[in-house]
Amino acid sequence: MYISIDGDAVGFDWDQANTEHIASHRATPEEVEQVFANDEVGID
Repeated sequence: MYISIDGDAVGFDWDQANTEHIASHRATPEEVEQVFANDEVGID
């Protein structure tokens, strides 16, 4: 995963190894990005 920060904007570049790693924690790239963006995440 590569994180670039430009002012308030944050961008992600997911590689296969990091995608597989977070999947082992039952998380998706979108969920991880929500955490960094400080967006609320609904729990089912």
